[in-house]
Amino acid sequence: MSLLEKLTFATTTKKDESTQANLVLRRKMVTALDDQIAGAKAELGGQPFVKQRERWMPTENGGKERRAVQSALRKFWFRDAQNRVLVELKFGNKPLVIKGKPSILVGEMANLPEVLTLLRDAVVAGELDAELAAASDQRRRGRKVKKDGKPVGNGTTTAPTTGGGAVGASNAAKALFMRNGK
Repeated sequence: MSLLEKLTFATTTKKDESTQANLVLRRKMVTALDDQIAGAKAELGGQPFVKQRERWMPTENGGKERRAVQSALRKFWFRDAQNRVLVELKFGNKPLVIKGKPSILVGEMANLPEVLTLLRDAVVAGELDAELAAASDQRRRGRKVKKDGKPVGNGTTTAPTTGGGAVGASNAAKALFMRNGK
């Protein structure tokens, strides 16, 4: 028996996995939920939780190098007026609406890791694909895009200009002039 006969081969490639939008969204949400679970367990244990990220940092000689830096965890959970714990699952910085509601009632802090793990399992199973896709589409709608569909710049929108070049700039200047009443 050869050594290769012990292996199981598949036709799936890494490119196939990274081009399916729902799988990419799932992977991002699972990573975020893993951080939240670790943060909840640390808070229950009375320990601080700090994430490690890698950033490009400038060096003294003018170059850049990758360094591990600490960043605070943005918690998905909060307490309401009755001191109950609720979870607000977020996509970017917006709450993800699940079954028409923006938050999930947890009750006691001791139940939080269990609820977060349940949410993580639901994401892995694909039960939140529609909500993740809707949140992703809503986030994309506000961005200006090129002809190839990729966002321009940092995703902020600009006011459309009429005409081209200097004509559009002069119209913007006229509008500013008219608003100031001069």
